Amino acid sequence: MEMPVDLGTGAAPILEPGVVYEMIATVFLGDVVNTSPLGITYRPPFLISKLYPPLRTLDMISAGARYMVVSACSDPRIYVDTLFDRPPPKGYGTAILPGVGPVPLPRGCYRHWVCRAEHLLWGGLYYTLYCRPIAFLEGDSFPKPYTRAFGALIEALVCLTRVRPFYLLGDVEKAVENARCVTRNLAIARRLGNELYRSLAIEVKNALENVLRSLGADLEPIA
Repeated sequence: MEMPVDLGTGAAPILEPGVVYEMIATVFLGDVVNTSPLGITYRPPFLISKLYPPLRTLDMISAGARYMVVSACSDPRIYVDTLFDRPPPKGYGTAILPGVGPVPLPRGCYRHWVCRAEHLLWGGLYYTLYCRPIAFLEGDSFPKPYTRAFGALIEALVCLTRVRPFYLLGDVEKAVENARCVTRNLAIARRLGNELYRSLAIEVKNALENVLRSLGADLEPIA
């Protein structure tokens, strides 16, 4: 069990305003917990994210989930597992916050921000979620030095999530651009990473192929 730290003592030096961070977001409602990668921007006093439907995080916020945990992680498995609707590989810990109660914290992360969802606005392509941080907690791991393999894998995941929305909107050019982004970054992750990165890259490549097949899109332009 972890205890919360006053947000004012730790958040500002870590999150820079205006920077997009690729984080892990955990939403909970009753006994249901969902964790997924999510881009987060700190614009005081809010953490802001774009939610492209369909997305389970969006569904749970719309259904009444009031809180979200935003976590910083260096383990690529957490990003891949949670993107594909699997739980974090090391499961969850728990923090007890006054006025909130038990809060699930994905293990394997080194920082957590517990946030209260305050605004959800539709922008035509995606929803914008405004969350107010209310607690800052240390995680159970340590940040690792930056690697290009990690950065490339995360970028591939981001681009993968954009292929379907753009294609369904009729913007085939952007869909293909994002599909090419996936394959280009997976090549970097395979070349500069170890066996773990190579196995994760294969899984992401297969997911891209499945998306394109489901859309009836031709693989040839991104080969």
